Amino acid sequence: MTIPEDHLFDVAAGETIAPFVMLQPLQAVLPISVRQRTLMLGNGEGGIDRASLKRNLRHRWTEMSRLWDDNKGPNDNKNLIERLDYHKELTSQLEWHEHGNHDLRVLYTTSGRLTAAVCDNRSLIIDHKLFWMPVDTQEEADYLCGIINSLTLQERVKPLMPKGQFGSRDLHKHLWRLDVPAYDSCNSRHNDVVGASRTAAAAVRQAVGEINNPTSRIARRVARDKLTEAEGRALDRAVKALLDNR
Repeated sequence: MTIPEDHLFDVAAGETIAPFVMLQPLQAVLPISVRQRTLMLGNGEGGIDRASLKRNLRHRWTEMSRLWDDNKGPNDNKNLIERLDYHKELTSQLEWHEHGNHDLRVLYTTSGRLTAAVCDNRSLIIDHKLFWMPVDTQEEADYLCGIINSLTLQERVKPLMPKGQFGSRDLHKHLWRLDVPAYDSCNSRHNDVVGASRTAAAAVRQAVGEINNPTSRIARRVARDKLTEAEGRALDRAVKALLDNR
């Protein structure tokens, strides 16, 4: 089926980032008004104003809505759009797209190995398997990414994380239990982290960039191997000095 471009959006998911690197985004068909940057809410099936959809997508939306209703849990009273916008995770992004003061966001994974990257694509939709933080400056973004991607933070957060069948999980619930200071451009230790983060990021991006269309698994392996070398060790020393001297 031909998909109207107005309903096609780039989406970042856990599988589309590696340490310091944004990979090729996924694409999703979403009931969002490109012009108004809002959900096409209404009283139609699935909670959408079907008339606002392109004609060849109306039947598709109805079909998906009925599949959702037929297969959701017995205690789930949400329609399809309410599920897509669970906890206003989609609405909050659209509001930020429209009214946010800056274009930069730091994305990080919700579970498993610590992984973060800087996103400068204001219109990118972030999937629920990633968390996102708007930041004011490139320095703040580099500071946060450097801390999150460091082996130092990985080791310190590990004891706080519950263990699943395949190891530590639920990173997003425990990362900020560590005493990570807010970025201060006047603090020399913060600026040391920024400098080390930029150097490590450049080395990682060069290594990953030498691979043609890498999968997330390969990109992450290459990035983490690079972070065991001199640039990554320098970043770990800067992060350790920061956390040890709070």
